[in-house]
Amino acid sequence: MTIASMQRCAQAAEVCAAACDAALAADDSYTRPGTEPYAAGHLALVSCGAVCSLVVAAVREGDGDLELLRWCAETCSQCASGERPEHMPPAAWSLVTRACMRCAIACQAVVDHVAHFARQAIEASRDTDFHNLEA
Repeated sequence: MTIASMQRCAQAAEVCAAACDAALAADDSYTRPGTEPYAAGHLALVSCGAVCSLVVAAVREGDGDLELLRWCAETCSQCASGERPEHMPPAAWSLVTRACMRCAIACQAVVDHVAHFARQAIEASRDTDFHNLEA
């Protein structure tokens, strides 16, 4: 896995988290007192923003866990394909869907890259009979 691909994932996650936060702030039904803040669409944005923030922090600390990146890709993909919350401005939702899809693609690319090299290593070990150690 290249450092550059991890950095792209972290940068996309940072943009995605900011887009989710901005979209929630722009939605009157989320910010107005006395309303239900965690409707389905809002909950997806909150979850997506939180997972993306975790990815950014983990990568900065050199702890980009593969399962966390997979979770981020799945969460962002679901958020990007969800329905716009009723009172959210269309421009804010458009920004969210683009940012989430870019994040999903960037993080999934890292996961796929690692999986590819893991499969190659497994195949190489089979080819050399590494798995069949006898005393």
